[in-house]
Amino acid sequence: MTAIYVKNRLPSPKIEHKTPFEIVYKSKPSVKHMRVFGCRTYILTPKEKRLKWDPKARAGIFLGYEEVSKAYRLYDIEAGQVVISRDVNFDESAFGLSPRISDGDVDDLDVDSLDIDDDGPRQTESKCAGFLFLFAPSGRRRRRKIW
Repeated sequence: MTAIYVKNRLPSPKIEHKTPFEIVYKSKPSVKHMRVFGCRTYILTPKEKRLKWDPKARAGIFLGYEEVSKAYRLYDIEAGQVVISRDVNFDESAFGLSPRISDGDVDDLDVDSLDIDDDGPRQTESKCAGFLFLFAPSGRRRRRKIW
């Protein structure tokens, strides 16, 4: 649904560079509320649902927009479920469960240490935090628990 939501707010050359939203509602759509798909979020826990020393927010992942209200659809990492909330802070520099990426991280990459074979691509593996990541030639990544 998020893809359709976004597409309906993008101009189309077939309808004189207007948006489908504009054709139906006779006004330009607002895009101020739009966020980067998959970015890290912090979902506010209301006062009524938390104890004195409980955290005020839970980490989540942005999944899209709610169809029937002005809210966001989010994945609550701790609870492992999809929630709908309007009280959300977005960190658009971090995605999913990965740490925040900075410009310095790319500069620190040692290209000379990469294992490149002239015979063509092959499957390589990497161990990280108890998981075995397999990188296939197609670019897909599989994860297996190793302990």
